Amino acid sequence: MQLLDALGEHIEKGGTTAEFVESLADSGQVEKSSGQAGQFTITEQQSALAGLIEAIASRLMPIMASQLKPAHDPLASLRGLEEAYRNQWLLSPSELAQLLKLSPKTVRGYGEQFEDAGFVFTRAGTRKRGEVAWKIS
Repeated sequence: MQLLDALGEHIEKGGTTAEFVESLADSGQVEKSSGQAGQFTITEQQSALAGLIEAIASRLMPIMASQLKPAHDPLASLRGLEEAYRNQWLLSPSELAQLLKLSPKTVRGYGEQFEDAGFVFTRAGTRKRGEVAWKIS
C-alpha cells in the first residue's frame, strides 16, 4: 500500500509510472534484472503492467478530482443575503428558503415580515407566476 501511495503522489506531481519504477531501481529498492529469489525484478511483463496502471491512474485522477466536494463555506448563505440586499433583489420563497436553509413552506408561513440572521424580510408584492416577493433589509 505504501508503494501505491508513493506512486499516486508521484503521478499527481506529473511523473510517470516508468519514471517511478526507474527511481526505485536507482535507489536500490528493486533490481532491473533477474536477481535473488524473492526480490522484485523488472521484466517486460512488469513494464506492461506499470503502463496499464499509469493509464488507469491518468483516467481516474480527473474523475476523482471532479467528484471531490469543495469545503463548505458556512458564510456563503450570508454573502448571498448581503448581495441580494445590496442589489435590492426581490427573492421568491424558494430562493430565500435556500439562503436561510429552510423549507419554502416555512418561509411562506412567516406572515408579512420576519427577522433572521441579522436581516429583516418583508413581503413586497409578487413575482412571475404569482410567487410572493421578499424584500431584504
